[in-house]
This record gives sequence, structure tokens and C-alpha cells, in this order.
Amino acid sequence: MRLRRPAALFAAALLLASACGSTDNEGSGSTTKPAGSGSTTKPAGSGSTTKPARSSTTAAAAARKAADAAEVAASALYAAWKTDDTEAAAKVADKAAIDVLFAEAYSGTDQKFYGCGQAKAAIACVYFGKGKSATKYLVKGSAETGYRVATVEIVPE
Repeated sequence: MRLRRPAALFAAALLLASACGSTDNEGSGSTTKPAGSGSTTKPAGSGSTTKPARSSTTAAAAARKAADAAEVAASALYAAWKTDDTEAAAKVADKAAIDVLFAEAYSGTDQKFYGCGQAKAAIACVYFGKGKSATKYLVKGSAETGYRVATVEIVPE
């Protein structure tokens, strides 16, 4: 029985890795130069314009904000499921996601939040439970429209 935990953690990492794709340039070798490190700006009227340096940290920050917002939606749906509160669930999730999750009653055993990461067309947030499957919440939206859990997938152990 002790070997199930490492196997479950390995499966969790594999599940999240397969669901995630990179949205930033982290690890790609691109860097942003600090001000005064060799970039030049010509005075106004000299015939050239200054372009701001493109920063991979801007993309990374945007991706992190989106993942944080997705985590809020997934966590709210998880909390609503635990208390069998479909009204609260409807505030953060689509009917299809609610139907899948609420089809199985909460067992009383908490699942552990693993994290959120960019998937193909959504942000995948994953929870794992003891002796149970993983639950993957696929969250869609934007900063402008807000984030909602669009689908829930229960992956058997």
C-alpha cells in the first residue's frame, strides 16, 4: 500500500505535464536587458524612434495571473462540490462541469490541489485524492470576461 503514493505522485506529474503547454519563454535563453546596459536612446527629433524592449517576463506575468484566476474558479467549484452547493457552483462553472462533478457525491476525503497550467485551449487545474482519481478542471476565459470552469474530467486511479 505504501507504493501507491509515489505512483500517484508520478501519475499526477505525468497528467499535469501532458495537459500543459508552455506559454512563455522561460528557459528559452531570452533575457531582458536592464536600463543602461547597452541600449541606446537618441534624443527627440534625431530621426529615430525608441522601441521598448520586449520582455518575456511580461508574458510570464500574464500567464501567472491567468493561472491564479483559474485556480480561484477551480477552488470555488471544488468548495461548492464539498458542500453540495450547486448555486455557488453555477457562479464559477458551466453546467457541463457541474453535472460531471456533482454526479459523484463528496466522500468526505479531501483532495489535494496540485496546480494549474496552460493546456491547449484552457487552463488545467488538477486535484488529487487518497485512493481516488485525479480531478482535472478545465478553465476558460480572460481577464476581460472572467474565468469559468468549462469542463471537469475525472481520471481514474
